Amino acid sequence: GSLLMGEHYKGHIIDAKAYERADGKGSKYEFYIHREHGSYGAVTRFFSETTYSTQEEAVKAALAAAKQKVDQGYDDSGAVEDLPTPDKGVTKG
Repeated sequence: GSLLMGEHYKGHIIDAKAYERADGKGSKYEFYIHREHGSYGAVTRFFSETTYSTQEEAVKAALAAAKQKVDQGYDDSGAVEDLPTPDKGVTKG
């Protein structure tokens, strides 16, 4: 299964998705960002291999990471970006 959450943030639309790992050991996330108004800019996809113990933790982390990307600026050409994994194993909430 998966958990979806969307949010508007500083003129962008964030769609976050958390889903179970294929091995059943925790959850990971991906998110998509696109500009809200007056642009035909591509949707940019980001994904993380970091493992969270629940989908709720993973989707919250995805929204936080997406907001950070908007704040820092990102390549909105439609590229797919693999986010760095801070550590191995399941993170604590």
